[in-house]
Amino acid sequence: MEIIKKIKNFKNETIGIKNHYSILIPLIKKNNEYFLLYELRSSTLKNQPSEISFPGGKVEENESYKECAIRETYEEIGVKKENINILNKGDDFYSPFGFLIHSYICTINTNDFKINKAEVEKLLFVPINHLKLQKPELYNVNIIAKPNLFPYNRIPNGKKYKWKKGTYNVYFYKYNKYYIWGLTAFFTKKLIEKL
Repeated sequence: MEIIKKIKNFKNETIGIKNHYSILIPLIKKNNEYFLLYELRSSTLKNQPSEISFPGGKVEENESYKECAIRETYEEIGVKKENINILNKGDDFYSPFGFLIHSYICTINTNDFKINKAEVEKLLFVPINHLKLQKPELYNVNIIAKPNLFPYNRIPNGKKYKWKKGTYNVYFYKYNKYYIWGLTAFFTKKLIEKL
């Protein structure tokens, strides 16, 4: 009975996730038109330098996904919590590379940005109508299992085992001279489809 009791008290989890990240998908209204706010990441960053992204980052210990997205937005562009109005939980994205990204759709009720130049080079305000009128380009990246020092003698068919293959969709939007691509374009596309 001890086993049954323990099983009944298990907390379920999604297996295979190394890290959780959270982002805000911010809308800003200017002159009766809505814009999505993006960041052009600093060229000196270790990860994804000079790419377009939404504000966000890695979830810290004892922090909710929503708290992370709000904290990261403040750290990156100086928007205080009281100027962020969460409208809804957005889509989540599970990466084949072992991370899960949580998103929150919000409005930002300020034009007072304090950009952290160590992380963000500049802000981009892209009209929602521009994105609605544009069909994003789609490219595919193949994901192939390639075992390294693997004990083939322990599995059926050994080295002839048929590993699963996958495809990773990569979208591109163009705005002026900038390309919004990858996961940022994926989240953009899902939002635009719902609108």
